[in-house]
Amino acid sequence: MHDMQQYVVTEFIEDYEDGLLERADLERRLVGLVGASEAANLLAGVPIVTPRARRRVAAPRPIQGGAGIQTEDVSIPIQGGQLQGYLARPEGDGSRGAVLAIHENRGLVDHIKDCARRLAAAGYVALAPDLLSREGGTGAFKETADATAALGKADANQNTQDLVAALDWLGKQSGVDGNRLAVTGWCMGGGYTWRVATQAGSRIKAAVPWYGPNPPSDADKIAAPVFAIYGALDERINAGIPAIVEQMWKNNKPFALRIYPNAQHAFNNDQNPERYNAQQAPIAWNDMLYFLGETLK
Repeated sequence: MHDMQQYVVTEFIEDYEDGLLERADLERRLVGLVGASEAANLLAGVPIVTPRARRRVAAPRPIQGGAGIQTEDVSIPIQGGQLQGYLARPEGDGSRGAVLAIHENRGLVDHIKDCARRLAAAGYVALAPDLLSREGGTGAFKETADATAALGKADANQNTQDLVAALDWLGKQSGVDGNRLAVTGWCMGGGYTWRVATQAGSRIKAAVPWYGPNPPSDADKIAAPVFAIYGALDERINAGIPAIVEQMWKNNKPFALRIYPNAQHAFNNDQNPERYNAQQAPIAWNDMLYFLGETLK
């Protein structure tokens, strides 16, 4: 398994161990990701866990953002095809900074589109690409688990190239200042944020990975300042903090991080009641906006 596939496998098992998945659901997800034989090997090492009661919410949280912004579905030329995406921009004239917003391992879902709208409401042009475009797009998958499995099996290097192509496309759009580009992403998208930062060089001025796995290599090639966001309860991802701190400092890279108390993995996702932290998510979001404001001046 490549590193991004291993990341998704570990996340499935972690969700099961946290009581968020039934055993049969875990097995189905692993089979879809790595095949029946390897899934059996993995399951043999996972003890039986009793699922805990799911948190209940009275009603879905309203999608935020939307006032004073324009949105559209877009198609971006990439090698061998088209990358679909969701573009949000503030209304009005002027040249603005822009942010590439990379989705979690569930694909381009409503929550990520909402994040793009929030970035637009803050004054940026935001592009959220769909990394499942080569498989027909996120909407082609009836089950979230199948979309996640497809993302886990995808060629991570190809996805990174597609994201860099999307970044270049974004920088050429009307109303975008191509010298003021940034990238952010959540969970798996946080990992791809790190990867894009290693490949985009000086084309980006800021990178904000939210609880993403470290880049497999090339930290020395990062040119942009990085602000990394972590949840204090996210032990799996946080285990990699010392390594990336060492790499960034050893290579004299501008780097800051913040660990938010009582926050789990995916604590920004307000459509995931098991993970969302209503106290820390707004603080982290505002910290990101402050960092972008300072670096995209």
